[in-house]
Amino acid sequence: MTDKRLSFKKNMLFNSVGSLFYLACQWLISVFSMRLGSFYEIGILTLAASLTNFFFTLSTFGIRFFQVSDTGKYTPGQYITTRLMTCCLGLVLCAGFVLANVQYSAFEKICIVLYMAFRLTEALVDTLAAE
Repeated sequence: MTDKRLSFKKNMLFNSVGSLFYLACQWLISVFSMRLGSFYEIGILTLAASLTNFFFTLSTFGIRFFQVSDTGKYTPGQYITTRLMTCCLGLVLCAGFVLANVQYSAFEKICIVLYMAFRLTEALVDTLAAE
């Protein structure tokens, strides 16, 4: 069996490139929203980003730190299943919170829930990358 682990330098490089790419994508979303939309639309983006931070934290559940130090006690499938469950819970809680707040328009509610779904892709990729 060959050792598939990357060296520390390669891991650091991949992590840095990935983090910078994600940061650039978030910045581009903000820039394009402002250029292509209006202050109202950038306000919805800001609202969605602010509201989903709490539910995203619940969705990530701090598994990665445990996962990367695991010595084989749990299978990759168990980590992925756990992450899928926490992501679904975070999405349901976010949608419930948004639906319970009548001050948001239907368009704003849809944007917030879609932004939460976008954020959850980060959580899922994070779990897959830890393997």
